[in-house]
Amino acid sequence: MSTKPITWNKERPATQIIPTFRYILKDNPTITAVGLKVMFPPGASSPPHRHGTANVIAQVIEGSCTSGMNDDEPGIYGEGEHWYEAPGCYHRISDNASDTERAVLLVTFVIETKILEEHGLGVLVQVEPEYLEGAIEQMARCGFSIPQ
Repeated sequence: MSTKPITWNKERPATQIIPTFRYILKDNPTITAVGLKVMFPPGASSPPHRHGTANVIAQVIEGSCTSGMNDDEPGIYGEGEHWYEAPGCYHRISDNASDTERAVLLVTFVIETKILEEHGLGVLVQVEPEYLEGAIEQMARCGFSIPQ
């Protein structure tokens, strides 16, 4: 767990997550690629989380996002920029960098097919336990639910 500050709080707007694709790789059916569109309203923030055993590539397709992993300093990523998260990475900061414009990410997860089939889409985003109750409140207040 990082000792660096967390910027998320449940009073900020929540992100909305929409599944966009899911492909079992033809040359290696033990691996599945999953795409999620993550929309950040102005000022939105997602709680600290991990992505389990998935490799993750996030690309900003609209606006800009602040992203901070593990103990690294957070960076601001604009349209067309991207980052990689290794399995088990602690994504402690995931914010819209703007309070006036929305931001949108296309996030690709590469994960073992068996894990995804056994646990569903919820295995892709694992909110840190101490933030889970607040995250559920935040999402309910914004009219969203946690994907299954």
